[in-house]
Parts: sequence; structure tokens; C-alpha cells
Amino acid sequence: MQIPRIGPVQSGDLIEVVFQSEVFKVGTVFSARVFASDRPHEVHQRVTAGDADPLADSNSLTVHPTQIGKAVIRAFRVSTFTPNGDGINDVLQVEYDLVNVAGQVPASLGVFDLSGSRIASVLLPAAGSGRFPAAWDGTDDGNDLVPPGLYLLRLEVETDRGSETALAAVPVVY
Repeated sequence: MQIPRIGPVQSGDLIEVVFQSEVFKVGTVFSARVFASDRPHEVHQRVTAGDADPLADSNSLTVHPTQIGKAVIRAFRVSTFTPNGDGINDVLQVEYDLVNVAGQVPASLGVFDLSGSRIASVLLPAAGSGRFPAAWDGTDDGNDLVPPGLYLLRLEVETDRGSETALAAVPVVY
């Protein structure tokens, strides 16, 4: 991240940097270095925690999370899907976020029709905390294109606290 030049900076001037980032695991350690961008070959200075301002009751680098909860699956997003072979939206793009997962855990993605029958399985690798993509080509487990209709995606993640699932409805149109 580059901070715009704000004028002459005197020795001892304080700079507060506020930034937003997605954090997928509690206890994530952030490290930072600062340097003058017009002098990239100078030694970069490490940012360390400390009492920079006696008027502020703090001597640490602080992260203020905006969402805290017990849910492992925090987001489950699907794209528009029309597998008609025209090269536009022919593959369903799926993206999901896993938060505070210890180590690598098994995850599975199933496609179900409205009667509850599994019609397809999408292979997912074991995953830790982070954002992960997946894709479905609109075929059933027999590699036949599914008929138009409404389908349910079921993401399941096995953690040490048990199984957690998320559902998303996907219309298939041609």
C-alpha cells in the first residue's frame, strides 16, 4: 500500500495508517515496513509496536475485527450459470471463505435436485483458512448435461468442532 505524500515530515512526526483487509484466522500476524517510495533502495524500516504517543493509551499494533463468530463458512458465492455452449457463463464459478480452521480439513461440494437426490459431486481439496474457488460444468455424475431447473449446492466442511454446511440455489437455464 502506498501512502500519498502529505508534505514535509519532520523527525518525530506520527503517521497513523488505517487499512482494511480480510483475515481468515484469528491470531494472524501482520508485518510491515515503511520507506520513501522515491528512494526505493534505502533500507526499509520495520514497523514495531510501541508507545508512539503518550496521549494514546496504546503500545501495540492493533487489529479491530468487524465480524467475529463461530461460523467456519463465512461466505458462499456462486456466479451466473447458463451451460449452453456459447462460451459465456458455461461453468458455474463457486467461491467460499473458511475462517479459523485449524490445519487442513476435508470439504465437499454436492449438487442436488429439488427432490434431494445428489446428481453431481465436485472434487475439492482439503483446505485451511482462506478463500477458495470451485467450479461445476453443469453435468451430472454420469457426465450428462443436467436439464434446466433449480438445483441446490451443498458445501460441507468437516472440522474438529463437527460438520458445517452452507447451501446455495442455482438456476440452470439454456
